[in-house]
Amino acid sequence: MPAPFTFTLPPELAAKEPPEHRGMARDQVRLMVIDRTTYQVQHTQFDKLGACLQPGDLLVINTSRTLPAALSGCGAPRGPCLEVRLAEHLPDDTWLALLLCQRGEPFACGLRRGMQIAIGAGLTATVADCDTTSHACGNSASPRQGQH
Repeated sequence: MPAPFTFTLPPELAAKEPPEHRGMARDQVRLMVIDRTTYQVQHTQFDKLGACLQPGDLLVINTSRTLPAALSGCGAPRGPCLEVRLAEHLPDDTWLALLLCQRGEPFACGLRRGMQIAIGAGLTATVADCDTTSHACGNSASPRQGQH
């Protein structure tokens, strides 16, 4: 596609827990398929993925996981409000996290190194680094108690 594919996912359609916790098999989750030549969208299930692939297709698999831990915060002092989804506690006591804008485009919050995010109750996070290789900014945030 000439530009990154973006869409708005209604909150009620976002998976908040693994499929097994929702009473379905992992391969029964929804799958959206886009024909790159016609841009026609097809909705199916993951177990039918093989029918969508042609010889020579590239299949990219995202094996990242998030913990059932999401924090809400706003960039300090008057920055955008974000959802901080903790993914992995790293050995240097920082966290790998996915930061999503709570309003507008999910990844258009203007994240930058050093950005402070006020979580509340005396907790702040600092954006230590940002994955600039994709439009989906996967960040390493360091939550620390007592900072403002």
